[in-house]
Amino acid sequence: MRSSSKVLREALVGCALLAPFGPRPAAAQQAPPPTIDTIVVINQNVFDQAEMLGPIARVGNAIHFRTHASVIRRTLLFNQGDPYDSARAVESGRALRGLNVFRQVIIDTVRIGDRLALRVITADGWSTKPQLNYSTAGGSTTWQGGIEEENLFGTATSLTALYTKTPDRSTDSFLYQNPHFLGRRPRLFGLYQALSDGERGQWALGVPFYETAARRALGTGGEAGTQRILRFRDGLLSDSLERHALRFGVGGGLALHATSHGYLRLWVNAAWRREDFVPESLTVIPRSVFGTVGAGIEWAHARTRYCRASIPTCDART
Repeated sequence: MRSSSKVLREALVGCALLAPFGPRPAAAQQAPPPTIDTIVVINQNVFDQAEMLGPIARVGNAIHFRTHASVIRRTLLFNQGDPYDSARAVESGRALRGLNVFRQVIIDTVRIGDRLALRVITADGWSTKPQLNYSTAGGSTTWQGGIEEENLFGTATSLTALYTKTPDRSTDSFLYQNPHFLGRRPRLFGLYQALSDGERGQWALGVPFYETAARRALGTGGEAGTQRILRFRDGLLSDSLERHALRFGVGGGLALHATSHGYLRLWVNAAWRREDFVPESLTVIPRSVFGTVGAGIEWAHARTRYCRASIPTCDART
């Protein structure tokens, strides 16, 4: 029979061998993520100081409205006091690039003593774009002229005015898009077209799934208009109809599971539509009403990987 001291010694050795594989204290398992103490925004103009090569660059900066720092902050998925998440930093960069007003976006972190600062560096791109297009085919000429401003007064709001002339009709189009309409996340889209043979408009307003970890989305939109529809037979114009359309739709979604690395979403859509094609000679327009309802489920997983030093992080989604 073994002595009690030998049994005790073997038990202590066994505990020492099992210790590395046993449960660790919570603090040793995973340290809490650092908290963002402040957010520093450096918004550069179209041409920075290193690119000031002549008077053209200086004039370009003078007439360009630099993107406001408040617009950049509203687009970020972080607030002061939030825990830092590298995946959300990548998504913030993608959201900023999605505004289509920057030529460069860099997001990184800086330690100031024992405090963590999120640093956002942006450089504007040229946002005022004149439009002039001309084409001809089969003896028919089409041309278009106008102007597009993608960063109206530095607010990341897009405003476009176009005139289009085709062999069939002429169209005046006005497009408005606002990514921060009356708040941080609501988005507004509006399109109005004055046609030589009618008019039509489209609109959309809502809060989408603006990030992977977003919990819900809700939006509405529609269309209204009257215009002439040409009908061709054997390459020749046979007659024309009038299209009368009115449509309203609403949709929303709920994330059953959502983190910065993936989500499982349930969404539903419903639409009411009245659309009629009638001869132009008719004065009484018949009504054809339709309704549709749809539902679905969506799953995705996001992976984040680190790239070269000039771009701190990049992302891939599956």
